[in-house]
Amino acid sequence: MNYLKKIDKILLKNKKILVYLIRFLILSLPIILIINLNFYFLQNIYAFINQILLKLFGITTVFFDSFSSNGISPSLYFNEKIVKIDSACTGIRSFYLLFAMIFAFKARFKKKIKYLIIGALAIFFVNVIRIFVSSLLFFNGYLGFDNIIWAMSLNITVFIIIYFFIKKK
Repeated sequence: MNYLKKIDKILLKNKKILVYLIRFLILSLPIILIINLNFYFLQNIYAFINQILLKLFGITTVFFDSFSSNGISPSLYFNEKIVKIDSACTGIRSFYLLFAMIFAFKARFKKKIKYLIIGALAIFFVNVIRIFVSSLLFFNGYLGFDNIIWAMSLNITVFIIIYFFIKKK
């Protein structure tokens, strides 16, 4: 019985955290629907920018569409290697994570929108750099860095935006 009283005491102390987590979980549920959407237009933008950046570094690629498990993906071909920009490469999951985290907080709507726009731009530019660096490494024979670079770049970007969102309350 003493144990249950301790749990109640902890829950009461951390009520704000629990309310935030419940809101976050509820806002996170629609991600299941977003994962299967087609982001071909955004994928094309990333592939086009990536092709230009690679050309600046002396790597001329051939742009084409390829079929994957997620449908048609814009792809870049160089020296018998192919980089596919699929829907997971768009950063949409990171953006949705940012959305759910921001809107789970109690704050002014204008502030939420402001940080969502700042976050979307930050995620876009960090993602451009991530795709470029991953492609550059891949075309130069270094394999397996994409997941590491993704985890390091986009997740850290989201948490930095959230940090400033919380800090400037």
